[in-house]
Amino acid sequence: MPKDARDVIEAVESQRYTDTLLARTVLPFIPRRITPNEVTWMRIAFLPFIVYFLLVHNYGVGFALFAIAAITDALDGAMARTRHEVTDLGNLLDALADWGLIGIAAVMLLPMYFGWWLVAALFAFELFSIAMAYRSYRRTGSRPEHNWAGKLKMIMQCVAFCFMLGTLFFGESFWLLPALALFLASLPLSLLEVYLYPQYPPKAHAKKITVDGLKVEYREEGSGPTLLLLHGWMSSLITFDALVERLKDHFRVVRIDLPGFGDSEQPHTSWRLVDYAKFVKAFLRQTGIEPAAIVGHSFGGRIILKGTGQEVFAAPKLVLIDAEAGEQLDTLRPRLYKAAAKTGKALGAHISRELTTQLRRLFVRRDGSEYLDTAALSETFLNTAGEDLIDEARRISVPVLLLWGARDKMTPLADAKRLAGAIRNSKLVVFPHAGHVPYQKFPKEVADAIRAFV
Repeated sequence: MPKDARDVIEAVESQRYTDTLLARTVLPFIPRRITPNEVTWMRIAFLPFIVYFLLVHNYGVGFALFAIAAITDALDGAMARTRHEVTDLGNLLDALADWGLIGIAAVMLLPMYFGWWLVAALFAFELFSIAMAYRSYRRTGSRPEHNWAGKLKMIMQCVAFCFMLGTLFFGESFWLLPALALFLASLPLSLLEVYLYPQYPPKAHAKKITVDGLKVEYREEGSGPTLLLLHGWMSSLITFDALVERLKDHFRVVRIDLPGFGDSEQPHTSWRLVDYAKFVKAFLRQTGIEPAAIVGHSFGGRIILKGTGQEVFAAPKLVLIDAEAGEQLDTLRPRLYKAAAKTGKALGAHISRELTTQLRRLFVRRDGSEYLDTAALSETFLNTAGEDLIDEARRISVPVLLLWGARDKMTPLADAKRLAGAIRNSKLVVFPHAGHVPYQKFPKEVADAIRAFV
């Protein structure tokens, strides 16, 4: 077995059976330099060739290409999960490749034997599934992942199309009946797939409070020492859902929608970091919360640096997750976002809030960043993004845990080391396969690090 096979197998202990099976048989022999997205691109590249060979009635080659494309559907997903290389672009490409493969086969093959009614049924159920997935995304704030029902549906349909291609190639019609049975059996799985999509995020612990004239939402869950969680820019408290599930058995977890984000009101004027720090102070005073530790991701971590460094508020321990102290002048992307913010500020009055929200969600999902603004790329981003907080970091004397994704392109690992060097009593923990938001891909590992620290 190749030397990295053991690492692959250990990474999938909690994954699905198919991932484990592929990890033990196929994946160790696929070079690491080949990414899951490249496998998905290959499947997409096969589509026009499949169309061509079906049109010229070369069903042997068409069958072979279709079978290879169907196999890559299992490979790219398993590669992404086991190698911790899941990306939003990859999820989008995978869905497009699946729809393209099934759609082409349905239009070109089904009318030959079963008629257009089955094509219409397959497309109707699939469109319903897509609509419900979008509804789930709008209600929960996160894109629903493929579940076992959707995967089983895809497998059954691919096998059915292979039966049909075999019929055309070999001239034997006895495969048509099992093909039809598989198609019909796959339709109810679309409904089951929808049923398994996540619904509303839990609201049982949601509370509203007015702080300094702004209505803000926060949630309290669990019992024990109190943790206060501050989310990043262009995010909300639901970003911590998976992390809170693993913390609430040990801590009382309080998380806020910062002003301008989630279900909290937006400030009437542009704010600076010190304004957000003063808001946190006012929130703690008004609620009477005395946190054992304050946890901040990215922009939330910058608020912690500002607030504790200037003694606006305090906590016995601090946890900073991918939270840079400076402006990151060594990377191009933040400067591009800053330019976009200036452009958006000028255009904001002419773009609806709904359109702007959808555009910024597109950017944050693809890039893993969170540096575009909420309503219209407003001046608040420009006020808060460029402030160097290294002096504030040097003033912090309480223990600080730095949690960082090694693959973070927005706040590179060099920023973590700079921050660790500035804070006297700090500890840096690096997650080698994580990006800018490590607690979403590795909630257990992040929760374990926080629990051991606090």
